[in-house]
Amino acid sequence: VLCSSAGDRTASAAAECQRLGIEITLPDVNRSEVNFSVEVDADNEHIRYGLGQIKDVGALTAELIVDERRKNGEYSSMEDFAARVPGKSANKRVLEALTKGGAFDSLASRGVVVQNIERIIELSKQARKLRETGQTAMFDMMVSESSHGLGRLDDSDPMRIPSKQIQLWEREYLGTYITDHPLSEAQSSLGAYSTHSIAEVGANLSGQEVVIGGLITEVRELVAKASNKPFAAIRVEDFTGSSEIMIWNKEYEHYSRGKLLSEGNIILARAEVSTNRTGRTTTAVKRIVGWDHEQKQLGPNFNEQQFRIGPSSGIRVREYRSRSATKFATVRPHPDNTNAVKEKISESTHDTGLLIRMDETQDLPADIRRLKSVFDILDECPGAYSVTLRIHTQNNSVSNISRAGIDDKKLADMLPRLESLLGVLGGVEYSESDMAPSRIESTQLKAVGSI
Repeated sequence: VLCSSAGDRTASAAAECQRLGIEITLPDVNRSEVNFSVEVDADNEHIRYGLGQIKDVGALTAELIVDERRKNGEYSSMEDFAARVPGKSANKRVLEALTKGGAFDSLASRGVVVQNIERIIELSKQARKLRETGQTAMFDMMVSESSHGLGRLDDSDPMRIPSKQIQLWEREYLGTYITDHPLSEAQSSLGAYSTHSIAEVGANLSGQEVVIGGLITEVRELVAKASNKPFAAIRVEDFTGSSEIMIWNKEYEHYSRGKLLSEGNIILARAEVSTNRTGRTTTAVKRIVGWDHEQKQLGPNFNEQQFRIGPSSGIRVREYRSRSATKFATVRPHPDNTNAVKEKISESTHDTGLLIRMDETQDLPADIRRLKSVFDILDECPGAYSVTLRIHTQNNSVSNISRAGIDDKKLADMLPRLESLLGVLGGVEYSESDMAPSRIESTQLKAVGSI
């Protein structure tokens, strides 16, 4: 999926990797391949962003850059890059894309390269002329020995690029944030009040209110045909995805007075989810508060009670662990054997009952909400059919949780709900012999493995 060259799909897959704790590193003219690639270091493995996946670069240009590096070694400087790459790879559009996407960070700062785009193009042109006349040695000498001549970039007063601008560049050219996500500093505050991640909001929540937090990436100001009154549609994204949220006239008139509804702002929103007769689901804002970047907190008008919804608010992990008939057992990785966890798990193969597997992510509030939702589903149908939760943590340990049983007659109705809730972050296993044949045929359910 990452190498599919479909912008939205690539960005979505990259964001999912980051959310699952799989590191994605910036593109680098001295490290990247044309497409995404896996790099293995002494400490870990990570995915390197491909040069051909950067907006405005393209696969053919990326191939020229990579081929030159393979034939003649890594690029030692921006001057060396300008001297060696073909002219078509050193036009302004490509250079700006590589710079703003971070592909030159190992050679020079983004500020220096941005200031010297025209000089780099000129160096490339001179190199091509000298190469065509067989005078490449002259150009090499000019680059290596002249400290103030045409062969050097001007880095005497480098431009300082604000972190917010770097984030916007990466979002534009890479489709996601890699150096730093603008939501990082606000994540704990938003997570303390959010009831759902954006990816969790859908038709299944129709008729309910939710609290979500995220970054405004698009604002569309509109006018209703019937009433001729203004309203807005804003696109908000978090670490799990993005969604369009409606701000109808009454709320729009209130919140549009300031600069709250602007691209780049971080907000916490209380909203209502509804589905109309045609099946279209809409999330409509009731209240919004902005994140104060300077004070590192939710805005001065924030009223905590206005963003608390029902008894599910403020859930903490300890509440789950205090439930009756719930026992915990943890298998931790052996320091000298990376396969120890797998071997230990295989010793206690799941033979009967329902096994629910969940993967821990970097988004703790979302993990807690997902776990609570699983418990809520299980609590609907108490019975004698055994249930085990197996949680795979980010440090490679595995927690086995023995839960109170459920009614096996309700299994066929429960499984689709659990599978939908877990998605790619887990799965369910069960013995089909525990379900009546008629139920198996009517539901056609199958065990779903973790991805």
